[in-house]
Amino acid sequence: MYAGRLETSLFGTCNDSVDGVLSFREVERWARHLYELNCDLMVAYGNEIPLLYEAGVVYKTIENACGGDIFQDCRVLNERKAGDCGTLACYLAAERTVKFGVLTKPYVRRKWPNCDFALYHVLCRNMLTGDFDDPSVVLGMNDASLESTLGMAG
Repeated sequence: MYAGRLETSLFGTCNDSVDGVLSFREVERWARHLYELNCDLMVAYGNEIPLLYEAGVVYKTIENACGGDIFQDCRVLNERKAGDCGTLACYLAAERTVKFGVLTKPYVRRKWPNCDFALYHVLCRNMLTGDFDDPSVVLGMNDASLESTLGMAG
């Protein structure tokens, strides 16, 4: 059986004027795609893919050569042992949906620190209760840094 592996940058260029206006919908689209891929991988590989909080991974922003965030699927994350908010949230959401039967999806938040660019942060949202979880904070993101940068505590 073939199963894809994903490592992709949300930014396709090194052009600040293009990258600075990355749309909210594009970030949501990539988060949804990564979540769905992780769900498929967890169904296909079952117990070979460890639970996120038992996998020994940590929060770390991994960037491409141009400074764009990289989204990694659950298998790539387990090899590298480090991922950003999008990678971690999509992993945890897929894990809760597939392995525990709790419908959870990635949820993207955006803040405009100035008119030139937006910052994004990806959380997990339990679709039954509406509760949010932030695996980035659990796995090492400084909560005070998150609050001061994005104005959104975990």
